[in-house]
Amino acid sequence: MSMKATVYVPADDPRGTDLSAIRESVARDLCERFGRWIFVQEIAAVDSTTEPSRNKRRLLAYMLVLDERRLNELREVFAPLAAVLGTEKIRLELIDNVEVRLIGSKNEETHSSG
Repeated sequence: MSMKATVYVPADDPRGTDLSAIRESVARDLCERFGRWIFVQEIAAVDSTTEPSRNKRRLLAYMLVLDERRLNELREVFAPLAAVLGTEKIRLELIDNVEVRLIGSKNEETHSSG
């Protein structure tokens, strides 16, 4: 079964660590393992469960459609970044039973990932 995975990654490390190299590595790994992914956007988020000085943050959203059997592989891709972030969390949003259609061709195609 195909599912849509949206991964929300902190744009900045509160400790000041430069995350650009590891984010590039994650992007390459996503392409190599899954063939395609989409950088959706940068999101301004507020987390009311943290201390006031840390509740505003920027998140980067990545999206891809994958077979649910590959979910652990997706987690593996983001594990190095999660290790660098320490207490900052990477959020994973999943939606089951996703169908992807390519629009704009004579023969509209339906694809599922896998």
